[in-house]
Amino acid sequence: MVHDPLSPSEALRTKLGIILGILSVCILLYSLVIVAQILVGVFLVFFLTLGVYGFYRLFAVLDALADAQQRIATAREREGKHSSGGETNHDDASTTQNVVSDDIVDNDE
Repeated sequence: MVHDPLSPSEALRTKLGIILGILSVCILLYSLVIVAQILVGVFLVFFLTLGVYGFYRLFAVLDALADAQQRIATAREREGKHSSGGETNHDDASTTQNVVSDDIVDNDE
């Protein structure tokens, strides 16, 4: 007796083929749901962590900018006091450097 295999379309028309086809589709959908949940969890943790770190870095940058602006304002104020006192200083770079280094020394104390 010669074995006559069924084609895939004919195999799905049998009772066993229908059960195996439905089971395969259910397993495929279930695995997609599980993988999707894992991926959503990984992305959620990644983006929440990245968001908190990004907020921290943004706050640090803004704090550094505010500190730099305050130092510039202090340096200009000291330069204004020196020039109004009758002293004329033509070397602005060395004055600014001395004022900034004075601020660093004051902050360390």
